[in-house]
Amino acid sequence: MKFKIGTVYSRSYSFLSQNAGILIGLTVLCLAVPSFLLSFVPFLQNAVIIPFLSSEALTIATPFSAVPEALLGAFNLAVLTLFLSTRISGADFSLSHILRQGFLYMLPVFILSVIWTVMTSLGIMVMIIPGIIVALGLSVAIQAYICEARKGLVIAVKRSWKLTENYRVDIMFTLIPPLIGLILLSSIESALVSYLDNTLITALARALTSSLGSIILAVFFFFIYTTLRQVKEGHTPEVTAAVFD
Repeated sequence: MKFKIGTVYSRSYSFLSQNAGILIGLTVLCLAVPSFLLSFVPFLQNAVIIPFLSSEALTIATPFSAVPEALLGAFNLAVLTLFLSTRISGADFSLSHILRQGFLYMLPVFILSVIWTVMTSLGIMVMIIPGIIVALGLSVAIQAYICEARKGLVIAVKRSWKLTENYRVDIMFTLIPPLIGLILLSSIESALVSYLDNTLITALARALTSSLGSIILAVFFFFIYTTLRQVKEGHTPEVTAAVFD
């Protein structure tokens, strides 16, 4: 079997159409609502905390202000990936079990995301093309970590690099259309927020955009991962996704 972009699209679309309600529900629970509430934190900081901090303290604290939202994103991605694994493998779906597992995976997924960001940024600093190669090479490290029984972060990175070998151009072309769609969605959100200039609408728009983006990317990356394993190792998506066995 060869890696076919159409296969990834077919599987992704089929899963999205059949499980849209649950995917949206999980994302609202794990990401949208917490992100919406977090969006009001800066206003509280400006009114209550920042006036009492020195400029040095502000300089130190600023880089860490994005960590809570990044952890929420990691938690949501872990939960969505676990749900995908459960559905594809035919295992029984238990919300409480997936949420508990999601919390266990949250920190490792966050660390893998940081590794991906740092490595990609370093590659882009050298030259743009090495950065793209690194980004594509590490693109399924999170899925490998979750679906292969948490064998270790370094092993997950190596697995992603090995699985994507010879198929990184295909992965890039697979991701271009959904990424363009998400960029357009983000542009619409920015224009709407700028035009209306309303705190509540801004929070809702950002929560909606991040939620839709997380669902689409989680599904596409999952099926890129399972298709790569089917191509290279002969495992069907059902066997690859059997994370709870």
